[in-house]
Amino acid sequence: MEQLYVAQRRLQFLRDFKHNETSLFPLRPVVLDETWIYSKGSFRRSWQDGTLKTVRKKSGEGVRYIILHAGSEDGFVPNASLIFKSGSKSGDYHDSMNCLNFEKWFEQQLIPNLDEPSLIIMDNASYHSGLVEKSPNQCWTKMSLIKWLTSRDITFAPTMMQDQIWEVVKNHIPPKLFRLNELALQHGHRVLRLPPYHCEYNPIEMVWSECKRHYDARIGSIQPVTHSAVLSLWNEALHKVTPEKWKRYFDHTEAL
Repeated sequence: MEQLYVAQRRLQFLRDFKHNETSLFPLRPVVLDETWIYSKGSFRRSWQDGTLKTVRKKSGEGVRYIILHAGSEDGFVPNASLIFKSGSKSGDYHDSMNCLNFEKWFEQQLIPNLDEPSLIIMDNASYHSGLVEKSPNQCWTKMSLIKWLTSRDITFAPTMMQDQIWEVVKNHIPPKLFRLNELALQHGHRVLRLPPYHCEYNPIEMVWSECKRHYDARIGSIQPVTHSAVLSLWNEALHKVTPEKWKRYFDHTEAL
């Protein structure tokens, strides 16, 4: 967490967050995250001697469910809950979290249900980071690099070798534009990305912990564990996290 690039990202995140707080028209922070549960619950046992290798996790049996939601100090974003069974299709969603699934949720369930301009805080998972346009890199073939230059009317000598062409390309690569950042801006919102390895800056992590404790404590008394039973109990767990609890989790995170 103290590697130079991580520390720089942390400082930039904190500066951006504080700048929003002190601006003339601050955006409401909204956090989002993915997690999962097992249909029959799970439990964790660990011991430690100072190394990460000593942490063990034992999961209960059952089907894995992928979960996605968002919330603010006022509670969960209405109608933004997504839960689907891993390994099988659920409606228009594929069997795992990927760029297509996440962007579909972001556009159709999150953005329409944000009732005021928001600062959307999320991590840098690969499926959060689809680009408007793929940037060239040194692994591209010579013909691909030439095509990229030609499409932008950038001058280069036809006699150049591939390494020389790459030097021309490198000097013209525009800043990365993330599709979700641009989509948020179109609707009056802004995306702020968490620094790597800093999940403690996301209040929803504490929300997930509370929801999973509620789910795991009660799923064992339900027989049989059907798909509808899983959905019902998970929704019950979500309702246990009141706006008052969300406010406490946000206060705790801001104190950090």
